[in-house]
Amino acid sequence: VAITSKFTGIRGGQNVAFFERLGLSCGYVVTISRYQEQILRCGRARSGDRANGDLWAYVMLVTVNDPPPGEALTHAELEAVIRKHTHSHIRVVFEYV
Repeated sequence: VAITSKFTGIRGGQNVAFFERLGLSCGYVVTISRYQEQILRCGRARSGDRANGDLWAYVMLVTVNDPPPGEALTHAELEAVIRKHTHSHIRVVFEYV
């Protein structure tokens, strides 16, 4: 309850900017990648074909950088907050760098 109440002031849709702001509010700099945006441009595929197939259209990669010194949530808490705000059909994959 204490964790989710901290984020009630964040407004917006489930877009890249929203999740990056959400990560910052947790004390982390995150980068969001969505595979559905990648389109093949050459080779055997026709222009406009999806590079990763239909299954990858529902995957969101969250790249998490080490937090700066100060107060930041744990990795498990960060993951819980981001998953709470993600639509149920989106699979979230976390990458820590």
